Amino acid sequence: MATLRKTRPITVEEYLEGEMVGDIRHEFVGGDVYSMVGASEPHNLIAGAFQAILYMHLLQSGCRVFAGTMKLRIGDDFYYPDVFVACDRTDADLYFKRRPLLIVEVLSPGTAVRDAQDKLVAY
Repeated sequence: MATLRKTRPITVEEYLEGEMVGDIRHEFVGGDVYSMVGASEPHNLIAGAFQAILYMHLLQSGCRVFAGTMKLRIGDDFYYPDVFVACDRTDADLYFKRRPLLIVEVLSPGTAVRDAQDKLVAY
């Protein structure tokens, strides 16, 4: 006899616990989990250039530049922007930031609609 399995959305705490042990990054939006796929060479080069330029420009400012693996928390949603800048030292969580000064998303054919619409509204 087959059994019916009930599913429920995961909590923010469950999401964060999973991100600590998993090898694949996931964004968490509206209670849904989305795995992050690898980016192309041009995507990586563009994001890396932004990171390097911003890092050098902000070196003496006290701001920090994050790229690719630092989460951005907006409410109960979590994103992995390509690059972002955080300057608020009270934004002290080690695994995500809440108050970015600047967010850079490199648009790719597979992510352009989501980045330019959904993420733009959220950010």
